[in-house]
Amino acid sequence: MYQNIYQPNYNYGNSQQNLRQSRRVELDEGLLASSSDLGNGFYSFSWNQEIDANETVIYFLSVRGLKVINGGWAPGGYQSLYALESYPRGMNQWVITVVNSNQRRSLQLFLIAKN
Repeated sequence: MYQNIYQPNYNYGNSQQNLRQSRRVELDEGLLASSSDLGNGFYSFSWNQEIDANETVIYFLSVRGLKVINGGWAPGGYQSLYALESYPRGMNQWVITVVNSNQRRSLQLFLIAKN
């Protein structure tokens, strides 16, 4: 008889229970860390943020008068940090939901847009 001896121990249940309620953060041109004109009507924007330990944050990246092309993020440090979703919401907004199951850390968010 076949017996499965592989039993992963991911422990997802416990880590999810320790996560705090989601926080919503609206980021726009007034809170920019940097912006660059990439040429041919394309622009790059970035924001610096902090995410607390065991926190889920929904970031709304917005630029007026431009169409979003893509959004991204870069965590500070090398511990686990997860983006659950990353998608355009309307013509001028990008949404990224991030889960941090570790200590407080920095996070940089990016947006590429075109006029």
